Amino acid sequence: MKLLLSRMQKKSRLLTWVMILTLLTGPSVCELPEGWVPVWIDDTAVISDEALEGALGNLGENLPKTEDIVFLVHGFAVPREASTSSYNQVAKRIHAAFAEQGRKASIVGVQWDSDLPNVFFLKIPGLYISKKLYSRRVGRQGMRQLLAGVSKKYPESSLNIFAHSMGCELVGAAIAPETDFPEDDPNAPPTVHDPTKKFELNLVVFAGSDLDYDIGVTGLKTVTDESSTIALWWMTLADTVFDPGDKVLNLRPLIRGKAWGATLPQMSEEDYDYLFSHRQLVVEASNIPTNHKYRNYYNEERISHLVPSLIYTVDPNLIAKPERLAEIDRVLEAPADPEVLRTFLDSKELSPEIYAIWRLEHLFGDGSKHLSDQYLSNIVQDLKRVPRKVSRLRGSSDCRLVREGYWPTETYMARSGAPSSVDQRGQIWQRDFQGEVVRLEKDFLTIRTPFGDDKDFDYREGETEFTPSLEGVRVGSLVKVRTDGEQLRWVHVLRLAEWLESTDEAQRTP
Repeated sequence: MKLLLSRMQKKSRLLTWVMILTLLTGPSVCELPEGWVPVWIDDTAVISDEALEGALGNLGENLPKTEDIVFLVHGFAVPREASTSSYNQVAKRIHAAFAEQGRKASIVGVQWDSDLPNVFFLKIPGLYISKKLYSRRVGRQGMRQLLAGVSKKYPESSLNIFAHSMGCELVGAAIAPETDFPEDDPNAPPTVHDPTKKFELNLVVFAGSDLDYDIGVTGLKTVTDESSTIALWWMTLADTVFDPGDKVLNLRPLIRGKAWGATLPQMSEEDYDYLFSHRQLVVEASNIPTNHKYRNYYNEERISHLVPSLIYTVDPNLIAKPERLAEIDRVLEAPADPEVLRTFLDSKELSPEIYAIWRLEHLFGDGSKHLSDQYLSNIVQDLKRVPRKVSRLRGSSDCRLVREGYWPTETYMARSGAPSSVDQRGQIWQRDFQGEVVRLEKDFLTIRTPFGDDKDFDYREGETEFTPSLEGVRVGSLVKVRTDGEQLRWVHVLRLAEWLESTDEAQRTP
């Protein structure tokens, strides 16, 4: 039995890899760079002097009086021609957004050898790790070379980075090269270009980040102290209660654990306090693309928020305060009154909600403890899987924010499908799920979705409708269900052909 389970787990991981690569890869079109300067970093992870000088020269010819410089950094399994096509689209959006503000920018497209060779898919997990190691080498060497060269030639320009997926790992290694990353050889110190140099960065964006969610406490050296060289961090968060999120990041826990781009990163209490008190962190959970693509993360809507925030961070006198930053400042400037702060907990955007949670936690005497130990993040996970468990914490939790019903709010609970909660129409919130039965007991079963979530449900004979029959449900059965909170309304056992068709359809969702 153990051998069978082991084989099933390995098969599940391999299928997960296939699904990830299906989402990552796509048709490539041969295009030339438009509106940006390409910098290619090959498998040596180093930029030759000639290539660097050529890039700096092209950058000067592009916009000799540039005011802001934006570096684009793609992620894993991206062919060079695919990154060119993607950068062409994103560069056009960036230039248009700057033009609206009456300002100019130069764009540098960092293209690194992240593509996969044509190999049997059994080798993909090993190649993923090797590319992670290589991305760190690129960050510590080639990316630092590039940043050093650009900052020296254009000392008056602001430096900004729009990174994505595994490209965030590359950028993390460039910014903090002394970081103890997983798989690094502790007996072989990494080669770092100009290891003592600190780069003054204006805006750093981590979109769909593939960094391990807990790298902030396991290895990443503190960069959020008084000597911080990053004026503003901006990150996307895909793991929300209500939206489908990023399918690649949703699958990642099956093969490596949670990603930074899928859940609020775990940091020390001191790091959280510094980031929040200085308004140096913006967290976005809206407009998350399901297919994980660079061009879809950096779409027109997100760029329309990033560029004004970038310019305002350079100099607040240049433009009016952008709405994303204004929302956070309203929370920070609100009176130290729990009843006032709780009004921000149902904010449309995630940043005001998180800042309000942070302020309330400090008012209640817990500081950033429940952020740092992941207690509050785990509640979000429970809202997705076992919302009734969260309801039981009312009145008993060690966290006053939860115990006294400040958060999750009633609206939040209702949208998650928690018992006794209703939506705005006065109806119980219903949700449909699909997955594999991994646990089956009397009146209770657990379903694992294709995205790695284990969801627990109650069922009642005579109340829950089973097709073809309850007797036909087994551990390993592929099912589609509808639930009221934790109560199953109906369960349909899928044939393999139905499962494959519905899974393929989900993968084709843009």
